[in-house]
Amino acid sequence: MLMQRKVVAKKALKKKRSVRKMPRKPAVPSTAVTGYEDALLKGVIGSHSKHAVNALALEFSSMLSSLTPSMREMQHKHGFRIGRMLYQLYEQNRKYIWYEESISDLVSFLEAAGLGKVAYNVFPDTVSIRLYNRNAPRLGIAIHEFEAGLISGFVSTGRHQLTEIHEARCSRGGYEQCEFTRSPKQSNEDASEEYAISRLIDNAVMALKDGKHDDQIPLEYYMLASSTLFRNEYMHALRNIASYIGNEFATAMRLTANRNSLEGAERLTKLLNLGSLTINSLKPLSIELEFEGLSSRREHVELSLAFLDGLLSRLLKGKSNIESIGARSSGGYRVRLIEKKQVR
Repeated sequence: MLMQRKVVAKKALKKKRSVRKMPRKPAVPSTAVTGYEDALLKGVIGSHSKHAVNALALEFSSMLSSLTPSMREMQHKHGFRIGRMLYQLYEQNRKYIWYEESISDLVSFLEAAGLGKVAYNVFPDTVSIRLYNRNAPRLGIAIHEFEAGLISGFVSTGRHQLTEIHEARCSRGGYEQCEFTRSPKQSNEDASEEYAISRLIDNAVMALKDGKHDDQIPLEYYMLASSTLFRNEYMHALRNIASYIGNEFATAMRLTANRNSLEGAERLTKLLNLGSLTINSLKPLSIELEFEGLSSRREHVELSLAFLDGLLSRLLKGKSNIESIGARSSGGYRVRLIEKKQVR
């Protein structure tokens, strides 16, 4: 699997020069508590989100969460728990007589999350939900384990018995729409992770050039769906994967020290919700990466720094004395990268 191959192949990234070294005390605590997730759900339901991210950011996060069977299983379980919470939130203000009455609220939530137009059929023992997103990039793999788990948890809570829902078809895996039913899920066994990564890179680079991929999703939903990326058992491997993908982006973009090229790198990190990047200068080195509110969670900052490490690795080749300095800034977090002064 890519998770194993690329970690081994990219051992060279573990040298002294490390952009991804994490400064201390980020603004948002690492531990996701029920109250935190409850607030995220309410932000999506009430449509009072102050911040939105590009839909490609969710594609990137969902793809990372789909690289191994264990991660897909963890993502499904996480979505199941969030689905249960979602049903209980709606039930506080509504008294459903039959579980079927709750499905329209589930559909409203999925649409508010920016997942596209939703169609559904509801039956006494199950549901069939279809997502239509015309701008969905074809990645060659199914990536919606979180959504499948969320639907399962919601329906199971309403029916008072376990109802496993799977993504039987995924538009990212070659179908016209995403379909969630009790049918067997679309398998990723024959899928190529390398192909999925290259397709996502192609779509993101094209979006940077033509500016047409402007679909937005609430930041709260992005953080809910991305939470499994922040688990300790995956963070080390994912930092290596993110660094590798950053390097692949640099190759695809033909990144150079030219100002126009560097501005492309700045737009890319924002497109993927990996911080707001400002490259003031490479000589002397002066780079800033800023995270607002929810995005300033420690693990998210670490993953973003790993991606930046790969993205800029060729431009920073030979610089072994880089220092990262972190500081809180009006509800967010800012990282500054500079060269240490040589002691004589």
